[in-house]
Amino acid sequence: MRILGLSLSPHDSSAALIEDGKILMAIEEERLTRIRHCIDYDTSKYNLKSEAKYFDSNFLNPSIDSLAKKIDGFQKYFAQRINNEIDELDLVIGSNLLGTMTPIDNYINIGHHLAHAAHAFYTSPYKEAAILVIDGSGDAWGNQLEVVSLYAGQGNHLRLLEKVTGRINHNTNTIIALTNSVGATYQNTAALCGFGPFGEGKLMGLSSYGKSKYINEFMRFCRKRNSYYEIDNLDLYKYIKEIISKKKGRQNFADIAASVQEIINRLTIFYAKRLKKITKQDNLCYAGGVALNAIANTKILRESEFKRVYIPSAPGDNGISIGAALYGYFLAKNKRSIISDIPSAYLGHEYGNKEVMLAIHRYKKSISAKKLNTNELSKAAATLLSENKIISWFQGASEFGPRALGHRSIFASPRDSSMRNRLNKIKGREDFRPVAPIILSDEVDNYFTYPKEAIADSLPYMLFVAQSISKKVSATIPAVIHTDNTSRLQTISKSKNPVIYKLLKEYTKLTKVPVLINTSFNIKGEPIVETPDDAVKTFLASDIDYLVLQNYLIQKL
Repeated sequence: MRILGLSLSPHDSSAALIEDGKILMAIEEERLTRIRHCIDYDTSKYNLKSEAKYFDSNFLNPSIDSLAKKIDGFQKYFAQRINNEIDELDLVIGSNLLGTMTPIDNYINIGHHLAHAAHAFYTSPYKEAAILVIDGSGDAWGNQLEVVSLYAGQGNHLRLLEKVTGRINHNTNTIIALTNSVGATYQNTAALCGFGPFGEGKLMGLSSYGKSKYINEFMRFCRKRNSYYEIDNLDLYKYIKEIISKKKGRQNFADIAASVQEIINRLTIFYAKRLKKITKQDNLCYAGGVALNAIANTKILRESEFKRVYIPSAPGDNGISIGAALYGYFLAKNKRSIISDIPSAYLGHEYGNKEVMLAIHRYKKSISAKKLNTNELSKAAATLLSENKIISWFQGASEFGPRALGHRSIFASPRDSSMRNRLNKIKGREDFRPVAPIILSDEVDNYFTYPKEAIADSLPYMLFVAQSISKKVSATIPAVIHTDNTSRLQTISKSKNPVIYKLLKEYTKLTKVPVLINTSFNIKGEPIVETPDDAVKTFLASDIDYLVLQNYLIQKL
């Protein structure tokens, strides 16, 4: 049974193709259009009046033609891998928040939060689990919008337990004023601090430099009720804006970020504990855009009383396509096979030698390329990395989700503290932003520690933070240790990624350090690279030293 799943959200739309319950491919629209989050968004427009106008004209009610073009792009991408048999579909199912009819035959629409819940549960290693969804907003629920949902999952079945909704308490249609939305709180503050409406990750990074000095003031706008938090996002937005108007400077922004991070922590823990109390389950599956907050996720490990926690590699709106497709599969009463391990995040098209050679030939006047076998490549790259060279790495199928997990990555040595600044400069990122480590899975305990209260089943996805175990470790790999002594690390095993595992082994032989920096292969304003052509073009536009393109080691002329 072949099913096409669609996420037709106003941002981060995607598509997934599954066959007989197995995910064949999944791709985010931004990788194809080269427009981040699928929206050419002017950050300066993010204020109460102009943002609402921009929201209406760009997010909702696009033309049928533009939606058809989007879906056609997904189908053409999938056709590369399945020999143009994309028309042979048994079901097309998705979640469409765009307010426009979906221009594809036999389409079934399901709820936004239901698709989030399906993605988290059906890709988890659990037969039964509690499921938490927290984001900015989802579908209309009555005359309001869903903002938090609590589910229980067992076998094939999902059951809604509770739902928190919010209303827009302003005369404009803007998420800024959406009540009770944890995601809106997070997004609004990121925008007010100058990071734009998709800058929540930057806000999380900045929060570690601040103190939560405003927490008591901010919590006045977040009132605890019996089963939910009542959040007045409009007045909180205005209050933070007033603070910023009176006192500028990075430290004040950091204190605001730290205070809002504490709100995120408290509210996610509140909902996780409530779900635990209702379900009595040991396993938690968690999705929605707020599930990308690694600090709050780690608090859930420590304080929620669940024994195991799973978050998919793409917990935001991009993951909805997978959730919808799997929901459709089990809706047809197919039996669910429980897997003991988490699924691969490498779900994109795997480009062959033909596409690689075309890209190399296209830029032959600017690059030199040397073909190596796997062993030669691992040794050569490890040597360059040990010499503090920076290598962009393109290998196999692209990752699904916002994190680069070794197939579309930039690698560098973590042993020199200045490497983080070099990488941030190359990528056009703010200087305070951390970079993440990738580490051999059997070496984690020698360098990092996680909360012992629960098992995180998503460590390969960079969705939790770990503490450095000692000052010696922090001094050995200073470039990947954040100012609060944490790292958002990725673990790598031989079975999951033998090529990167081999690279790390070779690097360890040379340096005695089983850790590399792993950051996404992109530069400012662009999504992560998808094709060999994207990879060479981005390499040439940057100050990266080398490019590994499948089995070719490339340098600039």
